[in-house]
Formats: sequence, structure tokens, C-alpha cells
Amino acid sequence: MTGLPSHLQSIITANNAIYQAALTENSIRIVQLHPGHVDEPISCSFSIVDLGKAEFFQALSYCWGSEPTDKPIFCNGQPFSPTRNLYAALKQLRLMSGAKANLFLFQICINQNSITERNQQVPLMRQIYQKATQVIV
Repeated sequence: MTGLPSHLQSIITANNAIYQAALTENSIRIVQLHPGHVDEPISCSFSIVDLGKAEFFQALSYCWGSEPTDKPIFCNGQPFSPTRNLYAALKQLRLMSGAKANLFLFQICINQNSITERNQQVPLMRQIYQKATQVIV
């Protein structure tokens, strides 16, 4: 993947292990952010859902930033290195919700290491944000 700063490229490459199942034409990944205490690692899992049938998820709209965090989160049991901005947002969302939250997070829900997947998912962004029960900015 070219055109990205090396520190972002290393984050994306390291995160490739969490994507085991490919998306179909109209499917998306939804992250289930697991509850936890402020001092516990952030943990989540995802499910693949048909966008037309997706229910009750929030979409997060945020600036990725370029600084990696030194604190991984765990997606489906695998370490994932988010940017500092995403890590801070997830930490805050977990504190606010207190329960499992269903989220669409661009950096996690789309395999950023797969040009094919990115090209398939980006045209769905308008539908994803329209379908969300809430968009968090």
C-alpha cells in the first residue's frame, strides 16, 4: 500500500490478522465493543451483517490522526493497533455505554490492507451512515 506515512502503513499491516472472513457485495462488519473497566484493555468482536438487514448500530465519524497508540485493543482475540484518536474514542464510548455497543468504525470494520475490500466498501459509506441509528462525531 503506497501513499501512506510509514507509521500508518505499519499499523495497517500489523492489523491484517483480524480479518478472517471476506465481505460480500452488500455486507459490512459491525464491531461489538465489550464493556470493561477503565484500566482493562479494550476488547471487541465483529459480526458480518447484510447492510440492508443491519439493525441498531452506531457509526463513528472521526479524524484518524497519524499517531499510533502504544496500547493495543483486542478484536476477536487478536491484537489490533488503532490510532490514538480511535483508541481515545473507544475508551470514551466504552465508559459512556457501560454495556456492549454495536459500532461501525471505518478503521476496524474495513480491512485497510485490502484494496479490493476498500474499493467495495467505500461506495457503501453513505448507506452505512444513513442506516446507523446514531452517528457519533
